[in-house]
Amino acid sequence: MFEERLRIAGVVLKHLRRTPKRYTELLKLTLSDSATPGNFRSTIKWLLENGYVERPQRGAYQITEKGRAFLSAL
Repeated sequence: MFEERLRIAGVVLKHLRRTPKRYTELLKLTLSDSATPGNFRSTIKWLLENGYVERPQRGAYQITEKGRAFLSAL
C-alpha cells in the first residue's frame, strides 16, 4: 500500500514539476498512469498534508520545494 502511494506521489509530482495543474487535469494525467480515482484522492491529500504540494488557489495544485526534493529522492 505504501509503495503504491509513493509510486502515485511520484507520478503526481512529475506532472506538477513544470507548471501548476487544475485538479481535473491532474486526475486525468494520473489516471492515464494506472492509478485509480481513490488512490489519486488519498495521495493528493497526503501530499498536501505533508507539504509536498500546495494549493495557491482553489482547484489548482503546484509542487513545493519540499516536493521537488522528495521527487528527486524517489
